Amino acid sequence: MKIKGFDKFREKLPALRGKRIILLPLYTIACIILIYFSLFMFLKLTKVNIQILGTDWSWFFPILGVIIIESGGLLLVYQMWFWRDRLKAKYQQTSYQRVFFFGFAGVICMICLGIFNTIPLILNKSYLDPFRPATKFIQPLSISWLNTWIFDFIRIILGIVVFILGALTMIRSLFTFGFDYMTVVYLYFPEESSIQNHKIYSVLRHPAYAGVIYVSFSGILVQFSLYSIIFFILLLIGFIIHIWKVEEKELIERFGESFRDYRKQVPALLVRPRQLGTYFKFLIGKE
Repeated sequence: MKIKGFDKFREKLPALRGKRIILLPLYTIACIILIYFSLFMFLKLTKVNIQILGTDWSWFFPILGVIIIESGGLLLVYQMWFWRDRLKAKYQQTSYQRVFFFGFAGVICMICLGIFNTIPLILNKSYLDPFRPATKFIQPLSISWLNTWIFDFIRIILGIVVFILGALTMIRSLFTFGFDYMTVVYLYFPEESSIQNHKIYSVLRHPAYAGVIYVSFSGILVQFSLYSIIFFILLLIGFIIHIWKVEEKELIERFGESFRDYRKQVPALLVRPRQLGTYFKFLIGKE
């Protein structure tokens, strides 16, 4: 199956022409393995007794792991914007290639963090120990105040539905806008871009980012734990920082007041109830 915009993307990465394109999925797999290995290593550190002022802080390690991976991911993505003018001035047509792998690794970090929040840690009994503080962060909150199977059944079903919506939003964004737009090729070659006039932009300013956020939020419903809530909040903050301080800052410089007005009218990540019809049409390809 041919992905829209993939040929344009490969055109801007001469290092991956021909059979060398296999390096892209290999690089992706390597990044995913490294990210999840790091996150689970931080989870294992919850078994270590870290005493600070008489309190065991081992529960904080998974949160620290998410903060480190997310900060690194955002920093890598930021390189695409930060080095753009200097790379274009020096390397011209190969400028995008010089920084792509950094930015792509950052994107993988953010997607992996969204999916990581949906992994039910409670199924791994090695993380559960009644004498360890991290157990309280892994177990569902309903255990202590609403331990009924009906509530748990409803929230898990809702979580699965939200996960599917998030995954579909990401997939539809890729096939609607193209691989070239999703990998910000036209950040470096704006003269080659075309106007993206899709109805989804009247509903969401950043549908692909929204998809990742929805996937992460589904983890709160499925796990209903303190960790899932904290991980989601950290990811949401990271996306908001990137949207406001990096991506939309550049769009305001390019389009001025027209984009400021657009930003006031259309939400970045959350679909308004009256616009759900347009959103669902986008998901099924009937935009």
